[in-house]
Amino acid sequence: MVSHDIVKGLYNGQELADAFQVKIARWPTLVVGLLAMLLAFYCNDLLQLLYWGLASLVPVVTAPFILAILGFRGTSRTALIGMVTGVLIILFWNKWVQAFIRWDGSFLAMVANGLAMMAAHYLLKQPKSAGSVEPDNEFKQMQQAHARQRAERKEAIKNAWMNPKVTLAKLRPSDRTLCLTGLYMIITTVLGYWFIKPDHIYWAIYQVLLGAIFTAYSLVARYKTFLAK
Repeated sequence: MVSHDIVKGLYNGQELADAFQVKIARWPTLVVGLLAMLLAFYCNDLLQLLYWGLASLVPVVTAPFILAILGFRGTSRTALIGMVTGVLIILFWNKWVQAFIRWDGSFLAMVANGLAMMAAHYLLKQPKSAGSVEPDNEFKQMQQAHARQRAERKEAIKNAWMNPKVTLAKLRPSDRTLCLTGLYMIITTVLGYWFIKPDHIYWAIYQVLLGAIFTAYSLVARYKTFLAK
């Protein structure tokens, strides 16, 4: 972000060499890594660190991410204005408001971030490429393919309900599946009862009997098929 968005915004959108961006990215990477180490040593509570991370992520990143998904394309300056607004709102909320209301202000900061981005976009001069972007041909093709697949699924479901006997016959598991399922139930039940040793054995007996029924039924069915051949 520093080497590509922030610095590029300071240079008024001029194209920067890749080597120059990599050179700039080294120092922020080092600084952010050291600050993260200091923060990890300072706070020993992982839940508190997670809370701080979410409190920093939601006000800063969520609004630009949602606007980008909805097809809004802004400049680096617009995004930075929204991010700074979100940071200031959450800092103000945590410092002076949260002590009285006892309510997290991350959502309010996220909304302020989005409103600041929209205000900066429409009040400041923007390039022609910024703003709402119409779906391109590739995205339209994806939408058409998704619509065709959805129509095919609806038609398949409709045809399945017209002949439920055939549909239910297709859902019948194979003899091998029944046999393996029965053996799995027996083995897991015996091992679980052996290691855990629960107070009641009734549930274990029920599972073993059910597994034995599955296994016996599949073996009998396979034996009948073998005799028929």
